[in-house]
Amino acid sequence: VARLELALKKKPTPQTSSKVMGRKGRFWKPDASKKRHALAESENRMVRILISGIHRAFPYMNALEGTTLQEETLNALYRVCHSVSAYSTRIVILILLFKLLSIVKEPPDRFYRLLYEQINEFDIFTCSHRQQGAELLQKSVPTDPCVSRSVAMGRRLLQVGANSEPAVAVAALNVLRDLWLARRTELVPLLNSVDSQLQPADVEDEEHFIDDAQFAAKDSTSTAEANDRKETRYRPLAREPRFALATNTPLWELYALACHVHPFVSHAASQL
Repeated sequence: VARLELALKKKPTPQTSSKVMGRKGRFWKPDASKKRHALAESENRMVRILISGIHRAFPYMNALEGTTLQEETLNALYRVCHSVSAYSTRIVILILLFKLLSIVKEPPDRFYRLLYEQINEFDIFTCSHRQQGAELLQKSVPTDPCVSRSVAMGRRLLQVGANSEPAVAVAALNVLRDLWLARRTELVPLLNSVDSQLQPADVEDEEHFIDDAQFAAKDSTSTAEANDRKETRYRPLAREPRFALATNTPLWELYALACHVHPFVSHAASQL
């Protein structure tokens, strides 16, 4: 691998870069005899070295057919991104996956589900590669063809930004601004409406007595209605962002950020 990388530096060709990608991809072959565990620091350094080599070989493979890695290598990258302890390594893996998966077609649901999960980690926005992570979000979220999924990711960013440093809130607002420019028609109802499903509780002045059968029937009806409401209202803790129903509830996160203590954050949220 070292000889191939040296040859790639001296004379970069698609054939040489293809060999580098293939050799490095063999290191990701999973071992079925080992149980899944968090990577140690030495393993984390090896992962960073392998990913850096793939990044160096990647620009010269655009002219070559079949530039994507093998399926087992992609599966290993997904698995390592879940288990590696260094959040900077997770960001590097996400950037690599986005580049590789965007060559032929749109990134699959699995990539966006992984990205959606990583957004919920506060350490992602405090590691050394946080700027690259913000740039990845600005590239991937507004270009997502699924509107509900992109809105769910934007909402989670706003929620994390409201409970983190002002810089994280600014990054979340930048992503939402780009999403607004790309999906203006779909986002207008979320900004200029109220949640019609939120009804005030009825307060009764007098106590009423009913039979047990009527109470059971009423209780089952209320339970069914509650389940229907759960199925149609935004679910911020959903595992799959596509099915989080993010477009069913107005963007209340913007109203919270409009009252932020930082003047720039409050101004930017008010402008949106």
